[in-house]
Amino acid sequence: MDEVLQLQPLIKEWSQKDDFQMVLVSSDAAEHMQAFLEENPLEAVSVLMDPGGEAGRIYRVQFLPTSFLLNEEGQIEQSLVGWDSKKGWARLEEWLKS
Repeated sequence: MDEVLQLQPLIKEWSQKDDFQMVLVSSDAAEHMQAFLEENPLEAVSVLMDPGGEAGRIYRVQFLPTSFLLNEEGQIEQSLVGWDSKKGWARLEEWLKS
């Protein structure tokens, strides 16, 4: 979950745009996610609990973290496995500007 904490500055900046929504999909136990959110209040992030991992199967996630940029129809425009590098940050910022 460290990735969402590190992404908070970008999320806060881009959440001001009408066409941006950040969704965190978690397959963790609800109690674990609840404790995480109590310790780390997130701004401009919706949380989808997916204990059975169905969202991961639908989007064919093989490694975590995986980030997707979806269009209005929910179709994948871009995907990025991992992100905690200068290259990953640059790619995320590039997506958000396009």
